[in-house]
Amino acid sequence: MSIRFIYLIPLLWFIVVDMESMSVRIKKDTIEELKRLKVHYRETYDDVIKRLIEAWKGRTRSQ
Repeated sequence: MSIRFIYLIPLLWFIVVDMESMSVRIKKDTIEELKRLKVHYRETYDDVIKRLIEAWKGRTRSQ
């Protein structure tokens, strides 16, 4: 991950964070399930998947 500063407007700086990403093939019905699992409409699918992974890890540790 790298951080760059981009000058857009006089006296205003924005920080842009380059994050590595990749494409993943997901079936339409799976996307619909992920949409229903969002806690906020602007939540990313990445955040939903991470939350599911953390919940799964917590569940498997307690068994």
